[in-house]
Parts: sequence; structure tokens; C-alpha cells
Amino acid sequence: MERFLVRKRPRTEGAGDNCTLPNEVQAEQHTEKPDVNGGALDDPEKVISWNVNGLVVRLRNDWSQMKTFLESEQPDVLCLQEVRLPAAGPKGCKRGDGQKRRRSEVKGDSAQEKADWDVVQKTLIATFGAQYAFHWSLADWKYSGTLVMIRRSLRCSKIDFTFKSFQGVHCDPADPSCHPEGRVIYVRFKSLDMLATYAPNNGNDSDAFARRKAWDVAMKQEVSARGGRPWVWIGDLNVAADRV
Repeated sequence: MERFLVRKRPRTEGAGDNCTLPNEVQAEQHTEKPDVNGGALDDPEKVISWNVNGLVVRLRNDWSQMKTFLESEQPDVLCLQEVRLPAAGPKGCKRGDGQKRRRSEVKGDSAQEKADWDVVQKTLIATFGAQYAFHWSLADWKYSGTLVMIRRSLRCSKIDFTFKSFQGVHCDPADPSCHPEGRVIYVRFKSLDMLATYAPNNGNDSDAFARRKAWDVAMKQEVSARGGRPWVWIGDLNVAADRV
């Protein structure tokens, strides 16, 4: 896991509420517990980013280590990439059928999908659901997808799941408010913004090259348009200087 220390500042007194948004999954109702670190935060002090390479497999195989790590580090924000959970949609929906998905909800139609979601509920949500709000952005099938967990005592004013600069394969005609493969979660805090992305791989053919180029062009436009407001771009950016 790669940790990125955003900032360190004293906790302030008082209670804070995490932003309530339509795209927040309300899988289970939890009673809010006091923040173990005390007080409310306007901005995150610690952000952890990790490509889990399949969340359900990771939870089945490494839950004990993952739980210990998160309990020890106590991040204000946890950004996970490549969660590989399908988005909910109309009954019988299939990959690429053009039907609108509920990309903040995990699909649970088949027995396997229900079993996968049960693993997430009994581990990550059962353990950390009282402390963190879960914000999902998911693809049509078990591919890509991101999750941002935000400490409930941390204030945020806005969450977006795509950018207007995205066109073509990076735009969902059925729901322009979400990236079709769940690759973007953008959060606005009091004095800084955080962008968590899972960038598409450059691939090995012309179509893949074009898809990555379109992503890079759109992201460059967004970065250029941010103005003077501080922000953090984090996640799996799928970049490397060499073939490693």
C-alpha cells in the first residue's frame, strides 16, 4: 500500500457530518460512533491509496492483515482501485447493453454476486461502516471500479464521479454523471480537493492507445482548469518509466 500524507493539523472541537450524497451506498444502517481520534476535521490528514486487484479476493485472502493495517494507520480517507464489483442495474442487464446502471450500488442478482457482496458486508462494512462513509463508482461487470471511504467526522461539500472533459469511451450516455468504468471519484473538502482515479492501461493495440490518449487529454484539461485551489491527485495512475 502506498501512503500519502496530505497534511497534519490539530483536530478541532465539535461534531462534523460527512457529506450526504445520492451516490453514497446505504448498504447497511450504522449507528455513528465517536471518531476514535476525536473532534471534526475540515480536511484529511492522512490518505491511503491502494490498488486491491479485486476487492472480494483480497478480503477473502488477506482480511486479517488488511484489518490490522487500517486499524493501525487510521486513515481519514481510504482510496481503493480495481475493486472489480459490478454496478447494479435493470434485471438481466449485461455488459455493454447501454442500460443505465446504479454505479454507486453493487449488483446482487446471481448467487455468486450475492456471495461476493456478503463477503464485503461481513468484513469491510461490518468493521468500518460506523467510522467511514462508503462511496462506490462501478463498471457494468467485474472490472475496474473504485471505492473511497471517508471518515464520517470529516466534512466534504461535493463528490463527483466523472468530468465534463471525458468524451467517447469515457462517457456514459445513459448516465453522464458517472464514468462508465468507475474510474473517477472527486471529493471537495474545505481547503483542498482530492481526485482518486484508476487510469486505464495503455494496452497493446490502437484502440487501447486511443482510449488512454483520450483519458490523458481529458485529465490534462481538468488539471489546467483547477485554478489556484490546492488539490491532491491520488490512485493507480498506470504510469511507469520502464516496462517493469
